[in-house]
Formats: sequence, structure tokens, C-alpha cells
Amino acid sequence: LASSGWTKVTEIYANDTKASNLAVFWKAMGPTPDTGVDVNYLTGGNAGAHIAWAHLLRNVDNTTPILNFETATKTNGVLITPPSITTTKNNTWTSHVMFMAHDEGGGARIYTNTGAFFRPSFSNGQSAGTNDGAMAIGYVKDIPGGTTISPPQMEVVEAFVDNTAYSAASIALEINPR
Repeated sequence: LASSGWTKVTEIYANDTKASNLAVFWKAMGPTPDTGVDVNYLTGGNAGAHIAWAHLLRNVDNTTPILNFETATKTNGVLITPPSITTTKNNTWTSHVMFMAHDEGGGARIYTNTGAFFRPSFSNGQSAGTNDGAMAIGYVKDIPGGTTISPPQMEVVEAFVDNTAYSAASIALEINPR
């Protein structure tokens, strides 16, 4: 990430023919959030699709916004089950991020089968139709401490055929509200 002031939480990598590299960063902002972020994050070279997603969360603790996180990766296909996460204190939120690498062209979109969990938020990146990516994010709010949140398996829509050359990566975060 080329913009200043961001803190990396974690980065995970699923090594396959179409590799997935997923990193999560956070930044505490004032009453007016940044209007742009300079993403220059090409650890795997410049041949792949790259997706950047900014998720603005208000009323989050500025000192320790992330209390806990879990990760999962999958090779030989993209139908990943995001990691479960157990909250460590009352009234926290969980945020779940999923990324998949494929070469299906611009058609693949990912979601989960329970609309109450993942909002219909989809993104798709494309590089010449052969190095593509898709991303989804979801959240649950106001969770009692000690609760385990287990998201459903990721699914794909729009004429997508899974392939053993594809991969996926997922991160579950426990967000600390103020």
C-alpha cells in the first residue's frame, strides 16, 4: 500500500497456477475519511488481476481496531469456506473478506448462500481475461463475547466453472467498537 498511515493486519497467500494474495490494512481517520488510497501492491508481479476494496467502519476503537483474526486458504479450486472466528469481548463485530483468483474473464462474482450474512457486495478485477479475481466482504454486528461466527461456503455465480488451477484466500476479523 503506497498511501501513508496504514497498518497491515496480515497477508496470506494461496500458491496455485492462479495464486491468491490477500492483505488487510487499517487506518484511523478523522471526521472526514481519506478520499483516495494509492494501491501499489504487486508482490506476485504485474500479470494478475488486482482488487482493492476500502471498507469504512465508523465508531471503531482508534487504538486497537482489530482484536483477533483468523485466516484460510484453498488451492485446487475456489469454493472456500471462510474461517470461523470466536469473539473475545461483548458487542464486537466480525468482518469476513474472501478473494479468489481465476481466469474466467469478467463474469465471475462471489457470494454466500445466506443474504443475511454477506451483503450483496461484489467486486471483480480483470487483466486481459486470463488473470482475474473476485472479492466479497460481509459482516455481523453486536455479537456477545465468546460467540463463534461460522460463515457459509463461498459460492460463485454467472457461468463459472471451478478449476484445480484456481485458488482462494479468506480472512475473518473481530472489529473492536468504541
